[in-house]
Amino acid sequence: QASLFSQNDFRLSNTFTLMLGVRYQIQSNIRDRNNVDPRIGFAYAIGNETVVRGGFGFFSQRVGFNTILNNRLDGKRVYEIQIDNPGWPNPFASGSIRPRARRQVDPGIKMPYYPVGQISVERSLPNNLFVTLGYEFVRAIRPTRTRDINAPLPGTGIRPNPNEGQVLQYQSSGLSTYHHLRASMRQRFSIFVVTASYWYMHGQSDQEDRRGRGGVWVPVDSYDLRKEWGNTQDPRHTFSASVNARLPLDIYLTTVFEALSGLFYTIRTGKDDNRDGVSNDRPPGVVKNSENGPNYFDVGFNFSKAFELNTTAGSTG
Repeated sequence: QASLFSQNDFRLSNTFTLMLGVRYQIQSNIRDRNNVDPRIGFAYAIGNETVVRGGFGFFSQRVGFNTILNNRLDGKRVYEIQIDNPGWPNPFASGSIRPRARRQVDPGIKMPYYPVGQISVERSLPNNLFVTLGYEFVRAIRPTRTRDINAPLPGTGIRPNPNEGQVLQYQSSGLSTYHHLRASMRQRFSIFVVTASYWYMHGQSDQEDRRGRGGVWVPVDSYDLRKEWGNTQDPRHTFSASVNARLPLDIYLTTVFEALSGLFYTIRTGKDDNRDGVSNDRPPGVVKNSENGPNYFDVGFNFSKAFELNTTAGSTG
């Protein structure tokens, strides 16, 4: 792996700074060579109290070594087998053994890249109050995902090559979109320092949230990846706050509040309905992460005492 990066800041005036940068990275175990990522950013001061910051850029991500090394599981040197209704204690005593499963990497696999845009406003207000409001957009294009290219055909339940089991192929075919809205504040008064932040996140992707057999992401329908498009598991709303107080005798009190809306989750049948070797099937008409779990709220307190240690240093003359 190798990468080059260059960045320069141009102070065009006392109130406006422009940032320009570009990054190029390459790895020898894939054929992808077109990974030039330009970035641009700015900071603009409005008076002495307000700063507007923003930027846009592309960020490529390397294909992990573990993905490439999974070629060792080629069905010959290393392989997987699946036994339906195994016996006990000898699993081979009964049940049916499916053909060997293997994995492979798409020869045309590429680095995923992420267009990222961000803008924020920071303002200092009277009484030591500082507030920030920001928005960020992140889109993942062609992230690595897995699909079974030998999955049972819809309607027949028969694999295209019945002499093989799963053929899990790592390929660049994923997609996701995230919208982040963030608001924060910090204020100091008397003996207290108060901070608070709120995050709103709306994320959707066609990546499977639940790891399938062997720690591999496997779609419900390898012939229609659009069925995987849905909410991500992340909470939509996140709020956190803290109050720090310096009490007499150098005693410090910290109170922390945290609240999250429920995580999204998927309703599943709990069975391998399509006989593809993974028990991640959903009831008809149910989309990924269509349900929302319980909310979460937590309050924590911490007391601490500061001690000053005096040391006496010797001297020589």
